[in-house]
Amino acid sequence: MKRILSRKILALIGALAVALFAGCSGRSNQQPDAGTDGDGGGGGDGTPGITIYDIQDVESANHPAPESTVQISNVVVTTPLDRQSNPRGFFVEEQQGGKYSGIYVFIGAMAAPPDVKVGDLVDIEGTYVEYYDQSQIEATSVTVVGQGTVPAAEVVTPSQVHTGGPDAEAYEGVLIEVQNVVVSRDVVPGNDGQDHGDFGVTEPGGSDELIVTDTFGDYYDYQRTTGDAFQRITGVLEYSFSEFRLAPRGCDDLIRDTGVPACQQSQCPDPDSPVDIARLQNPDHPDAVPSGCTVTVSGAVVTSPTFAVGSTNPREAFYIEDPDGGQWSGIYVVGPAGETFGLAPGDVVTVKGTLDEFYDKTEIQAESVTKTGTGAIPSPVVATPADINDDGTLSESLESVLVKVENVTVTAAVFPGNDGKDHGDFLVADPAAPSAELIVGWTFQYSYSCPPGHTDVCDPASDQRTAGDAFQSITGVLDYSYSHFRLQPRSDDDLVKKQADPNDVDGDGVANADDNCPDVFNP
Repeated sequence: MKRILSRKILALIGALAVALFAGCSGRSNQQPDAGTDGDGGGGGDGTPGITIYDIQDVESANHPAPESTVQISNVVVTTPLDRQSNPRGFFVEEQQGGKYSGIYVFIGAMAAPPDVKVGDLVDIEGTYVEYYDQSQIEATSVTVVGQGTVPAAEVVTPSQVHTGGPDAEAYEGVLIEVQNVVVSRDVVPGNDGQDHGDFGVTEPGGSDELIVTDTFGDYYDYQRTTGDAFQRITGVLEYSFSEFRLAPRGCDDLIRDTGVPACQQSQCPDPDSPVDIARLQNPDHPDAVPSGCTVTVSGAVVTSPTFAVGSTNPREAFYIEDPDGGQWSGIYVVGPAGETFGLAPGDVVTVKGTLDEFYDKTEIQAESVTKTGTGAIPSPVVATPADINDDGTLSESLESVLVKVENVTVTAAVFPGNDGKDHGDFLVADPAAPSAELIVGWTFQYSYSCPPGHTDVCDPASDQRTAGDAFQSITGVLDYSYSHFRLQPRSDDDLVKKQADPNDVDGDGVANADDNCPDVFNP
């Protein structure tokens, strides 16, 4: 909305401002540009008579101020939930469609996600907000009142709706369709330089690239390939991280030039039939399970203590592995808020829940956890820091698996978090390959580390982390968090200090011929 307000000011200074008004861009998750009529209705405790057109069009006489309570009625759900597990929201449109007809509905603050499907007519109450320039309704109530028809997608060109396009603002949040386009880039990295599933398309010979994003990637699996030609790509035009992006809702929104979908719909297994963890973790497994499916894992061994995650609604979390261990055998489990399971390493469990890819970390959002016995904890996989750090070739396959690194030295006593603060992590490396550093984390709050600000669990004065400390081995679960792989020792027993060899006269950590120095006092 900041961009639109700026345009209003510019419009006052003449016709040039009108041209600028048509050509600027830069908001966040939905906004189109249509008339001010529609079937939106309104009333109740929200601003009366409000439609999505009014919310999105600042020129509307009924445009509400941000942070206003609003109610919209008889609008059509145009997308599935943006995640099958831990959904954040969905898009809706006025039944007549057109510009300024769509908006994003955020449901993250609701106690339970509403059971809505594409085509449902819904009444929504909530607060209209501009979240990082993204217009949205933070819903407090979503009520299904009937079934409707999803408005036809508006046919546009990439030039019209890419970032900077003259109609991008107008169609934000609206179902649109681009036709006869070609994949110009199979990977469009995010602002952090990482691949988050986006690709680019252009018209043949065109230079204006429209980003296609995987907001609804839980529902389909397209293998991005530069040069792929599409008859049409349909989806909602969203705005995020300073870019307009087209978000297909499934395979039927990605139609190749041959007239067939470019992918297959993701298929979920029987939710009550146990699956191996490898099917959940390994994307190349022939029977890989897509994110969002309800799954059951049985006979898995708990490999870590439980620990609390989340501040407002704490939940209990832990790691499990298939009994044989090895690559692709481990996964992270998070239980429901307020529930504890009384588990310990070595317990055998059956876990049922929703498979989720949460900030690129695979996990099960558990509905139920049942202890069925006890068993041997799988032996850790022995690897080098270079194997399992952020650039490691084994990092993905050993995510959430017990791993051991041997003969490593502390290269940095503190590895700060993304906020620049010390959270207990440090770096180690093999002395033979000192540049291949591995982060050792502090999830389990062992006493070797004690960062400032944690006096509730330890005394920072007792922090032992010292650059140059040599370890015979460090064992732990390989975790992925905050864009880094981290080895998480479960206790001080997982950190085995290297004992000094009395034959290592020169103190280089190795007893060898260089230690045979002559005694100058006894030649």
